[in-house]
Amino acid sequence: MQIVRVKRKKENLFLPLTFPQKIVGKKITYFIYGEGYVRTSSYEMQEEELPDEWTELTWLDIMYIHEKYGVFCSEVYAKNKCAGLIAKDATLSRFSLFKKVKHLIVRETDTSFFELVLPDYLLSCFGVYTLDIVEMDNRFGKSDSEYRPDLTTYRGKPCSMADYIKIKFGERVAQIVKAMISESFTSKV
Repeated sequence: MQIVRVKRKKENLFLPLTFPQKIVGKKITYFIYGEGYVRTSSYEMQEEELPDEWTELTWLDIMYIHEKYGVFCSEVYAKNKCAGLIAKDATLSRFSLFKKVKHLIVRETDTSFFELVLPDYLLSCFGVYTLDIVEMDNRFGKSDSEYRPDLTTYRGKPCSMADYIKIKFGERVAQIVKAMISESFTSKV
């Protein structure tokens, strides 16, 4: 997928060269939600190409694309992971969580865990980006029959979700989850 850098006011936007963006002559026409179509000749094709828009990337890969190119490029891949209507919100909420813990993440080993991260959609509509710990707890319970979130037990012994994450994924991943939760309510509210 080709990328176009558009100079807009005082910012640079990186846009995927997919529908509805198109180049006609020496001008590009692109679409911004809430503003409509914009035409400009102040653009530049980027040399680096991203994978095809239908490539299913992991959420962690999408976060690194978002970090480098912004929401317009990352949203293209998020549409393969969730409904198109909420792809932008899902990307923004996950990226907010990603920024808080980027220093703790190891790209090679944390990809599968980052797929399990569930942002709280309702709170993200209000600009508070945090984990949906109730739904994550339920998913852990469904995927592991020995973990009972309703009784807070694992293998018959008392066990919170935080303890379960330490047991299943290790101390570092438990620190990642703790950082996602603890910084959420102090940064935006």
